[in-house]
Amino acid sequence: MSKLRNKWPFLVIFIIILCIALVYVFRQTDKTDYPFVNDPNVIGIWSTIDTIKTIGDFNPSKYSDNNIFPSISFNFLYNGEILLSKSGGSMKKTNWYRWTNGILIHEGSKTASHYVLKQYLNKMYMLIENKNGDYSLRNKTPDYKVLVKQ
Repeated sequence: MSKLRNKWPFLVIFIIILCIALVYVFRQTDKTDYPFVNDPNVIGIWSTIDTIKTIGDFNPSKYSDNNIFPSISFNFLYNGEILLSKSGGSMKKTNWYRWTNGILIHEGSKTASHYVLKQYLNKMYMLIENKNGDYSLRNKTPDYKVLVKQ
């Protein structure tokens, strides 16, 4: 019995590592090897303002009650690179994100989030698929983040 008692921490660690490996192997990923194609309308700084369930729920005059997320700003550069700022911090280059016409690509999670641009009362909005863990690990349909161009 004492031999088993000494080995159980290793067994627990083994099971945790096995579960993590299985999640990684069976997670949902997207095609991410898209070539860069410029979209001049996207160049610039965009900030998150809302989360919506579907594109049809977009209403720029009324925000949803789903606004529980950190304030994130993206600076889309001409070469497909992205600078990122969280909660009003300084813009920093990120190797995780890049973009091409119609798609925001996250290299770490291997997701390709499609976006749609909409103009309303002289403001440009980006509705972008929110492909987070619910999408990649639980196979759920992504909701949308709403960003406004600064």
